[in-house]
Amino acid sequence: MGAAEAYNPNPIEGSDPVSRSLNEFYQELSPSNQEPYISLRIHLIRPDVVPSVSFFVKRGKRFRIFRDAKETFAASEIQSLLDAGIEKIYLNRSDAGAIRQYLEVFLQNSENNEIVPMEAQVGLMRSAAVRMTEELFDNPSPENIRKGMKVVSGFVNLLVRDPKAFYYLIRLSSHDHYTFQHSVGVGLNSIALGKKLKFFTNEDLAELGIAGLLHDIGKTKVNPGIINKAGPLDKNEWEEMRQHSTWGWELVKDNKDVGQRAKLAILHHHEENAGGGYPHGLMDNQISVFAKIVTIGDIFNALTTDRTYSKAKTPFDSFKLMQQVMMHKLDKQLFTELVMIYGGKLE
Repeated sequence: MGAAEAYNPNPIEGSDPVSRSLNEFYQELSPSNQEPYISLRIHLIRPDVVPSVSFFVKRGKRFRIFRDAKETFAASEIQSLLDAGIEKIYLNRSDAGAIRQYLEVFLQNSENNEIVPMEAQVGLMRSAAVRMTEELFDNPSPENIRKGMKVVSGFVNLLVRDPKAFYYLIRLSSHDHYTFQHSVGVGLNSIALGKKLKFFTNEDLAELGIAGLLHDIGKTKVNPGIINKAGPLDKNEWEEMRQHSTWGWELVKDNKDVGQRAKLAILHHHEENAGGGYPHGLMDNQISVFAKIVTIGDIFNALTTDRTYSKAKTPFDSFKLMQQVMMHKLDKQLFTELVMIYGGKLE
């Protein structure tokens, strides 16, 4: 899965000016956009921390250097641009990665809460999580797993700091269908469900989130042709696919940064409450609550996103399908709690 496949033009859900400006920037990152310069709204620039890249202003169809990468960007310069009626500044496409990381990291820091609305904060964190998870699936190293844990902790800290973030978080939990984006969605669903249960500590929620984020990490060892196959898998392909939970366990079992409950959730997220799942055929109380939560988050996220072989269902239709044909896989009480998160009741 390459960067072009991962592209999401509107990762921020908010309609406020900051969110709209951020989405303008993300839209210009589209692989189909071959322009050498990318625009950035001036009000997104914080002179003291913006990366050292060259910025340009546009005059007609020509671009003129405004600040060389070696020069300091003064706050007075921003005001002078605004006074001149200039609302956008430009950068080389090759510098877009540094600016994206600046936006995702700096603008979501707690001291900038008044600058960035909650929708944008959650959207930026999710965008950073997707980018980081892509790196994780490319290389599931201990260092990248630690990065993943840091991202999950950021979501948990945001929830603790402002409970309103909870509602923006669940809106973003089902958003994209590629493997690493699905993993972010499952991590968010797992945190949301854990938060709803009220008996998890912040440390528990962080471990639960990393379990969701890493639940499919074993797919890095599955043949890419099987992962990307549009049609049904044959018997041999299915047998290989079923190995991903065991392979995921193998990848993390000796990692001291990942908690034991998260490791077991990675191993057991395809076990079924009534038995018959894999890899061990566990049932009911033999399955940990972490694994049960990740299982529900996995199924719900898959149903509510577009895939090559099915269109996304609404949360309500997904719950109806889960209730009608999948309850043998799920813990009934946890399923009820997830339904309540979305404010619905099933007859």
